[in-house]
Amino acid sequence: MQTETPLFPAPMPRLPHPGQRVRWRHPEQLRWLGWEEAYGHGPFEVVGLVDHAALDIPSGVVLKTRRGEREINEVWLELAD
Repeated sequence: MQTETPLFPAPMPRLPHPGQRVRWRHPEQLRWLGWEEAYGHGPFEVVGLVDHAALDIPSGVVLKTRRGEREINEVWLELAD
């Protein structure tokens, strides 16, 4: 059984739906991922989901960011509300 670590986070227990807000699961990682400047700190409004099951990877969550709509893998996010 895989345990969650910041390098290998688990998928969200429950995917958000459009209109919900999410935030970074591990905000301390924003700088080394290069996302702090690009996307902001959040929380972010969810505008959609992208199913990547055919690729055997977790779903993408489409967010409203300071650079427009961006898809972020669900493993980096958690519900904000």
